[in-house]
Amino acid sequence: MPLYFHSRSRALVVDDDPATLEIYELALVELGLIPILTRESSQVLKNALSRDLSLIILDQQMPGISGLELARQIRASSAGAVPIIMVTADRQVKYAAARAGVTACLEKPFDVDELMRLVLDLTGACATQGEALTA
Repeated sequence: MPLYFHSRSRALVVDDDPATLEIYELALVELGLIPILTRESSQVLKNALSRDLSLIILDQQMPGISGLELARQIRASSAGAVPIIMVTADRQVKYAAARAGVTACLEKPFDVDELMRLVLDLTGACATQGEALTA
């Protein structure tokens, strides 16, 4: 199993769909990240502030607080420098996401290899075993 991160690197993932959370978990673990998964958007800011994170992945369309609003709150907090990936099925959201401080958008449905490449690119992880992600 390829590992690209320090063994304590964490990624916070917010999505209200349990099956999608499982996909994120498998991909992030394969990269060597410790996934912190939540279905509750209300828990995001607390988790972002209380943990040393390498990455945050937000679903745009969440019950309660939207991914865009969460990104704004994170950027306004002390966790503001962490790369944020916004996952959305709405192509129109990209401009608003950039204005909210989102680092990159990933369109649904997404390819797991695309997600993994994006995570590596945004975090600056060294892909020493890059053949695992070549297409």
